[in-house]
Amino acid sequence: MLTRRIYYAMKPVLPWPIRIAMRRWRASRIRNKSKHVWPISNSAGKPPPNWAGWPNGKKFAFVLTHDVEGVTGYNKVGQLAEMERRLGFRSSFNFVPEGEYRVQRALREELERGGFEVGVHDLHHDGKLYNSQSVFRKRAQRINAYLSEWNAVGFRSAFMLHNLDWLGELDLVYDASTFDSDPFEPQPGGVNTIFPFWVPGKKGSGFVELRTTRRCCAISKSDTQASFGRHFPRSWPDGSKSDMSSSLLLLTQTSWNEPEGRASTVVLFMKEFCGSAHTLRINE
Repeated sequence: MLTRRIYYAMKPVLPWPIRIAMRRWRASRIRNKSKHVWPISNSAGKPPPNWAGWPNGKKFAFVLTHDVEGVTGYNKVGQLAEMERRLGFRSSFNFVPEGEYRVQRALREELERGGFEVGVHDLHHDGKLYNSQSVFRKRAQRINAYLSEWNAVGFRSAFMLHNLDWLGELDLVYDASTFDSDPFEPQPGGVNTIFPFWVPGKKGSGFVELRTTRRCCAISKSDTQASFGRHFPRSWPDGSKSDMSSSLLLLTQTSWNEPEGRASTVVLFMKEFCGSAHTLRINE
């Protein structure tokens, strides 16, 4: 916890190469110790008790989300949304309310008219939301104001940090700040399930937790292909794909250099892993 706080305090002044070197050093130490849960934890595919299945008899749930963290990504939201429209997909765009850019009402309304969802992504995206409960409560007031103003029901914390007990103070329908299993995250571990679950709150309230199954945050087509090549679908254990593939929530970040390349790579993955991108339409 202390190490994470120090890192995020220093992050704004750390050169990019140093940050990458630190991440690689940390990842190399973790990788060998986490082979039993990474990239796949077989136990995460076990349906919860009394699981009735997906609506309308569907066998697979696919959720596509985008975290818009900086100006570069913000300026490409319209381009990405149009690309998804052509492919028959609809996704959620999570914006930082008080970050590097200002979220224009016209963009939010355009996305909503097109069938997309607008969500709230932290407040400042500085890694300090959970530094203390007093800090969280102060920021929660601002986050709730944006949730109301944007007519948003979904939230994701910066850097996938989370405290599900504290999140009950937000006016949410769902949160998506956890992974099924990921030892490399700033807050490592996971909830060990690929299925959504209910988080009870005070006085009978609560929210649905949608765990993220994979993050795609490469900045170029070649990096994206390498990432998907490592984790999809060859990393799935033999014979387990049909059992484990009942739910996939994919997180991408929009600050890339080749959006056309990344989108095509994602679609190729969908076709290879699930048979047809058409069967994964969110709006069906």
